[in-house]
Amino acid sequence: YLPKEIQLYNRIQLYHMICMALGGRVAEEIFFQKVSTGAADDLNKVTKIAYNQIVIYGMNDKVGHLSFPPEQNDGVQTYRPYSEKTAELIDVEASKLVRKAYEETTKLLTEKKDLVAKLAAKLLEAETLGHDDLVAILGERPFQSDSYRDFLANTKEFAKKYGSEEELAEKDKSLQKQKEEQRKQQEQEQQEQQGQQQQRQTDEKSSTSNSAQKQNK
Repeated sequence: YLPKEIQLYNRIQLYHMICMALGGRVAEEIFFQKVSTGAADDLNKVTKIAYNQIVIYGMNDKVGHLSFPPEQNDGVQTYRPYSEKTAELIDVEASKLVRKAYEETTKLLTEKKDLVAKLAAKLLEAETLGHDDLVAILGERPFQSDSYRDFLANTKEFAKKYGSEEELAEKDKSLQKQKEEQRKQQEQEQQEQQGQQQQRQTDEKSSTSNSAQKQNK
């Protein structure tokens, strides 16, 4: 269920990353009606993604297609190329983005509360969950891209179930060899059938010719 590591992200992907990072905090509120410090690292990631979308990647309609990468000197920002008004707008837009993601994540996890509870119970039982465990509880992914299949092919769970990449490559070679042998056999059978058909046609012509000669005599 993890995406392949990529270097480029669009606005929707970044938004989904925010939602994913907020999942732990939202789950605390849904199941325990209180929050803890456990989500601190996730919230730090959420904040960075939200501000980077607006300040660096130019992905906010109100701020526009502008990029303000931080210029730092010994860890201290020495210059900010925008006004206080723009800074306030950035804060407002970042908060709005995170709030929207939080609301959508809350709605999703509330709808899927039973599945979240099953995952939690399974995690307490097994300590770690593999891909097959997730599929057994959540079902197959509705969309299976090439990157998802690549991810699966590189997991230990996949190797244990289907073999390592080397073993899979060897199996693939063996399968290709079998297909090639079957193809050659089919071609040989077709050639034999064609030869037999041609022989029958030749025999029929010869028989017809002999009959005609006898009649002429």
